[in-house]
Amino acid sequence: MLMNKWLKFFLLGLLGVVVILNVYIISTSQFYIYKALYYNFADIDDYKIFPNREIAPADQPEEWKISSFYNKVSLPEETEKLLADIESIAFLVIKDDSILIEKYWQGYSDSSLSGSFS
Repeated sequence: MLMNKWLKFFLLGLLGVVVILNVYIISTSQFYIYKALYYNFADIDDYKIFPNREIAPADQPEEWKISSFYNKVSLPEETEKLLADIESIAFLVIKDDSILIEKYWQGYSDSSLSGSFS
């Protein structure tokens, strides 16, 4: 009998917290919190579900220089395996202000959009 009272008290408290959080979210228009709770984990394609802010480029953007050894240097086999295991989509090495290695997987390219987890 005592357990039922504690359970009822707990459930009413939990319901109260949920109601208060919903009132807060609605009153402050922070609806992205619902999306964050629904999707739960960060993903490289989150830009598709959350609002984005475009940043204008500089007046005269500079292109990255390409190294004379561009993609001639192979990644170690262990690194290739690790990148495959963690389902990487891109790998870029810049050395001395030039792109040395540039690799893409899973249909991504240098013009693909994704979130960055650097």
